[in-house]
Amino acid sequence: MGTSSAVPELTVVLPTISGREKSLQCSIDSYDQTLKGEDYDIIVIQDAPTWPEGCNAGYYKSDSPYILFGADDLDALPGWWECGKQALVDRPMELPAPRVYDMTDESGQMRTEGEWRWANPEDGCGEDGALTEFTRVPLMSKQQWETIGPWPSIIYYADLWLSDKARTLGIRTRMVHGFDFFHRWSQIGRVDSKKNMDESGWELRRLRREMA
Repeated sequence: MGTSSAVPELTVVLPTISGREKSLQCSIDSYDQTLKGEDYDIIVIQDAPTWPEGCNAGYYKSDSPYILFGADDLDALPGWWECGKQALVDRPMELPAPRVYDMTDESGQMRTEGEWRWANPEDGCGEDGALTEFTRVPLMSKQQWETIGPWPSIIYYADLWLSDKARTLGIRTRMVHGFDFFHRWSQIGRVDSKKNMDESGWELRRLRREMA
């Protein structure tokens, strides 16, 4: 996809599951629209056991110097690549964190109409350039990924692990306005039960202890 190149500058990795074909196509369309004229590739990983395993598999299929790890219900917004790439060029020892918009209310309930809501201002205290806890949509250089290493196979919180591990290696995470996405929150195949959330939380705490 994009302009012809033996090694595209950017690879977008999209793990997906069966039943989300329409949602996946919406995501792919958003990248095709926002990356016109750019040198990029999109790698779809089908039915990996977990999202981080899908991300790892996508990384191993890519030779690009930059990799974006997305989701099949997450749409890229105009300007995301320009802002994200510039952040990596200006601060190669940092990860950019995005603004993510959705259609939920403040209690987390889905809405079917109304204005978009910026869902994660608390990540960076609402400020562009503020250091933040983690990136909800990881964009990173190949060198950063190889420094941090493969992601753990946990159902949830792999994005938290990523920024935690990166900080132990001197790679901070910073909010970048303009590096923006819209989360459609597909309900097909969701596994966010209390059991899965608790088990993922326990595993994240164990992995954090290993980092110390």
